[in-house]
Amino acid sequence: MKSWSKCEQREFGISLEAERAAKVEKRNKARQQFPFEPNYATEPGETLQETLIGLAISESELSGRTGLSVREIKMLIDGVKRITPEIALQLEKITRTPAHFWNNLEANYQERSHDNARRN
Repeated sequence: MKSWSKCEQREFGISLEAERAAKVEKRNKARQQFPFEPNYATEPGETLQETLIGLAISESELSGRTGLSVREIKMLIDGVKRITPEIALQLEKITRTPAHFWNNLEANYQERSHDNARRN
């Protein structure tokens, strides 16, 4: 699809909204034709560990700032303990990563784990 300059749009009466709508429609058709449905999920603990490394926050510092013990932090990272909505809110304050991200990460991981267990 040709991208029109503002002068061409005015001259020929082409609506920018119509162009955007056409792009969205094209994208939606592609998503229907080639849906992305991964058969894996990232472990929330891995993401937490990578986030802590990126922010240069140690497990003991996270422990002190969340009120969780260092053992509980290690359990989160190792995938033994789940990220609850309460923990997600604490992580949001510290990492500035929205709580819904942590909640969705945990939910997706649990869902995929159960799906994979049923298949095996």
